[in-house]
Formats: sequence, structure tokens, C-alpha cells
Amino acid sequence: PSEPAAAVVDWGDAATWPSGADIVLGSDLVYAREAVPQLLALLPALLPEGGGGAFYYVAPETDRLGEVEFLDGLVGLGWYRTEEAAPPRFMDNVLDGVADEDFRNLFPELATRTYTLYTFTRHPPPTQSAPSLAAAVPLPGFAIAAAAAVRQPDHD
Repeated sequence: PSEPAAAVVDWGDAATWPSGADIVLGSDLVYAREAVPQLLALLPALLPEGGGGAFYYVAPETDRLGEVEFLDGLVGLGWYRTEEAAPPRFMDNVLDGVADEDFRNLFPELATRTYTLYTFTRHPPPTQSAPSLAAAVPLPGFAIAAAAAVRQPDHD
């Protein structure tokens, strides 16, 4: 297996988009409808059709403009979507040197909002229940809700 790698991408500049990712993590990406077309172009480029990769997305239930269009837009492009409640550990403090109380003061919404973990794939979900990201990967707390990373395959 390849080593995880993070990439900084400019949603509007395809020259910054890596390709052939196995996994893309995203959180709380949509704040306005204007972001939706860029995201709907970016994700298929990161996880090309025919690949076995997945896009994991954590978002609060906020009714932000564009959120529904983004989620439904991926399905409209042929992606398969599953949803589950984000596990409580996704809200844990992962900030080094920051006390739990200070973390809760920095991110009070973690205690008051409902978060959903969406999984998008290019292939239908298996008929048997496969492990979700929440169950399969021991991601520490807020890391999934605070960062987006791209895992790329080896290029040997």
C-alpha cells in the first residue's frame, strides 16, 4: 500500500489537482452555491471513473446554501452515496497542547450540531455491509472534520 499524502488544491485551478487518488477526505466544504460547480469538477478528477477510490465527507446539518446541490450533484454524476452519523470520536480534541476545555471553547458547534459522514463511490455499495470509514480507520477526533487529504497510489 502507498503512504498517505496530503495535497493542497485550488478548486478553480485544474493544474493543482492530483489524479488517481485512492481516498479523498473532506469536511464542511460548502458555504455557498458558487463552490458547487468547482467541487463537482474537482472530485471526479481526483477519483477517476473506473477506480476503486472513495470520497469521505463530514458535514454538519446546517442547511447551508449549496450543500444539497453538492450532495445531490455527485449522485447526479453517477456517484453512489451512503450516509451515517459521524461517530462521537470525530468530535474529540486532537490539538496538541490544547486542553479539552479550550478545544470545546474553540469549537462549541461540535457539541450542538449533528454531523453526518457521507461516503461517495463510483461503484454500488456491496450487498453485505462493508466497514465504514468510521469503523475501519481509527481517525482521531476532529482531524476528519478539520482537514482534507488526498491519498495517492505509488507511482513506481
